[in-house]
Amino acid sequence: MRFYLTGLFVLSISQLSYAQPKKHIAVSQSQNVQLVESVMQRILPGQRGTPPSTRYSFIFVWRSTQEPKSFFWYSGSDWMSCTISKVHKTNYTPPKGNIAPWGSEYEQQRIGLNNIKKGDTLELNPQSVVNAPLINPSLFKKGNIFIVYQTKNKWLYTRVKAIKRAPDLALP
Repeated sequence: MRFYLTGLFVLSISQLSYAQPKKHIAVSQSQNVQLVESVMQRILPGQRGTPPSTRYSFIFVWRSTQEPKSFFWYSGSDWMSCTISKVHKTNYTPPKGNIAPWGSEYEQQRIGLNNIKKGDTLELNPQSVVNAPLINPSLFKKGNIFIVYQTKNKWLYTRVKAIKRAPDLALP
C-alpha cells in the first residue's frame, strides 16, 4: 500500500510539471536582412484536375556576421520551412513572347547555413508547412514576414511589405 501511494504521488507530481504553459520565444526586428526582391508565381499544371500551385521566392542580402540557424516564412496563417540558395544575377532574357519561370535570371548555388557570410545574396523559398509553437503568432498580425533564427533564444524577423506577382506559368 505504501508503494502504491508513493507511486501515485510521484505520478501526480510529474503530471503537474507537464501541465505548465510553454514560454514563447522573444522576437525582435532585424536589420540583418536587406530585401532585394519578393515574388509570387502561380504554376498551372498541364494535367486536368490538378490544382495550381504557388511559388514564393525572396531575394535578400545577408548583413550579419553571425551565421543563421534556420529560416521560416509566416504568411499570416501558416509557418513554412524554407530552403536557402546563394544566387548571382545573370543576363538571361527569355525569348520574346515566352514566359520563363521566375528566378531563371538568377544562377543558384545550394549552400549550407554554416556557409553564409556577410554580404551574400541569398534566395529563400518556402517549402512545407510546419508547426512553430514557441512563437506567438499574435505578434505578427499582418503576415508576410520571414523569420531568421540566429541563436538559442534570439529570433529576428524582417517584414515583407509587398510581393510582386509574376505572370502565371502554364506547364505543358
